[in-house]
Amino acid sequence: MYTNVTITNTSQKTMENIKLNVQKYALGLGLVAGVTRILIDVIPKTLDLSPVAWYSTYAIAFILEIIFIVYAIRKFKKSNGSLNLGEAVRVGVIIMLVLGLLFTSFAYIYDNFIDTEFTMRKTIEFMESFNPDGVEQIEAQFADANENKAKSLLGILTYTLYFVFIGAVISLIAGAAMRTKEPQ
Repeated sequence: MYTNVTITNTSQKTMENIKLNVQKYALGLGLVAGVTRILIDVIPKTLDLSPVAWYSTYAIAFILEIIFIVYAIRKFKKSNGSLNLGEAVRVGVIIMLVLGLLFTSFAYIYDNFIDTEFTMRKTIEFMESFNPDGVEQIEAQFADANENKAKSLLGILTYTLYFVFIGAVISLIAGAAMRTKEPQ
């Protein structure tokens, strides 16, 4: 009376057949990395930590960025089943482009509109601790910098390109180590 009917859809794709799109994959991860980088920067600012603690966040963020890019490339390779050097570099560059744009834009807004004296205060505190004779010179440099605030928007582009370069170097090294070897 009852018949077993099996309906199959040949257009269904299995997870093994789906390849990740490099741009979509890296954009999402870049947003996560960018927000993380902003948090690493803003927490010491809001807690008003010492200059050494604040400057150390740059080293911490750099180490985390390396780990994040290597992890992203490894995950991309695992999901796709293969990896070529171009894909690895694109993943790293896109992540760092998004991260760089977010972070430098946030830093620009913070430094020019939220707490305009923060960087100067921390730099002077740092100089007072390690080189008290150089404080007057630093104050003069900050006075000159305040006159050239229009050039600060160029700084967003410059530092974003710095982040892209760092992403390219990290992903080039990671991609060379993890790329799928061609059978001979």
